[in-house]
Amino acid sequence: TIIRKLKEMILAFKIEFLFSKNEIITKYLNIIYFGDGSYGIGAAADNYFGKEPSELAPKEVALIIAMAKGPSYSPYNNERLALQRRNFVLSLMHKRNLITKKEYIKAFKAKIDVKPQRRDFFKLAPYFIEEIRKRISEDFGSEVLYGGGLKVYTTLDTDLQKLANKAVEMNLNEISDRNDYKPNSLKDMEDVEKEIEKNMILKGVVKDITENNVVVDLGKGFEGLIKTSKKEWTWGVDPEKHFKKGDDITVKYLWANYDKKIMGVVWEKRPFPQAALVAMNPNNGYVNALIGGSDYRETQFNRAVQSRLQIGSLVKPLYYTAAIDSRRFSMASTYVDSPFIWELPQQNPSSWKPRNYSKEFQGEMTLRNGLAKSINIVSAKLMRDIGPQTAVEYLHKLGI
Repeated sequence: TIIRKLKEMILAFKIEFLFSKNEIITKYLNIIYFGDGSYGIGAAADNYFGKEPSELAPKEVALIIAMAKGPSYSPYNNERLALQRRNFVLSLMHKRNLITKKEYIKAFKAKIDVKPQRRDFFKLAPYFIEEIRKRISEDFGSEVLYGGGLKVYTTLDTDLQKLANKAVEMNLNEISDRNDYKPNSLKDMEDVEKEIEKNMILKGVVKDITENNVVVDLGKGFEGLIKTSKKEWTWGVDPEKHFKKGDDITVKYLWANYDKKIMGVVWEKRPFPQAALVAMNPNNGYVNALIGGSDYRETQFNRAVQSRLQIGSLVKPLYYTAAIDSRRFSMASTYVDSPFIWELPQQNPSSWKPRNYSKEFQGEMTLRNGLAKSINIVSAKLMRDIGPQTAVEYLHKLGI
């Protein structure tokens, strides 16, 4: 927005007034992300080479600076792309007389040689790790976070996080299949220019793979170009190895040149729905696993923490607890799972007819089974009998 741009201009003037160019670039390089969980040039030097920044050779300096453009240039993600970018940086270093011609030729011919990739918790639990980073920054400041030499201990359970990742991926794919989420086809559009919308999902066929693009046949004479230098495409894989001509591919539409019949697109790998998951130990409240979306590389919005969603069936155990505490009910108390209408004369509409998710009824059952199976009818009847106000007051007691 215009207001945001004006704020950025004012901030830029203030920064340039308060700091020299060297101070600005130093602060910048000490906080930006260099891939593989490394924030700041010191962490990157240690992670990739096991060295201090002052100990780096020209070829190593060039590789780290190459990754400043984006973590997609990490050699762990795409060695070919990392090598190209490193050599480009080396050429700039030589042109600016930062290294001699002999050093340039030696570094240019060298292969990429980095430490074996460490156990990457950021790939395993990116939403969890990013939430920890944000909270430390908010509580202690970025100077302490990036320069304080902190050792951070968390409640992450890696085995549980792996299971959570697999479960979310499996369920998202099942939801996609069940709801028939299909990409659009240009062939089905009478007027492409009028019907297509930004971020629309399209299907196509891989036509060619060049040094800088994956060319996609989208139909009706249109070609989609996926820039292989973009993080949205690489996704940690080498496109030349991952795809071959004739492969089906799903892409997201970004822009179009209708005269040349060219569209800018990015690879759409993930399932279309989104998800969030929090696994908490009920004995101590520790968060052992957390997922904030279908893929962190596509969206960093953490739905587990930042979204404001309906609580849904998660509220059921809480007012079941209110019912048990009233001593009028026990988990052995029974209700009949059958259709009913709850009259609400003071409300508009004045009645409510609850429905089960399965749209089926199972007859008489205990509260224990009603809660275990999350039966809406049983829960609604229990809520009616204890009174909504009692349930609300109990939630307030629990800090909700």
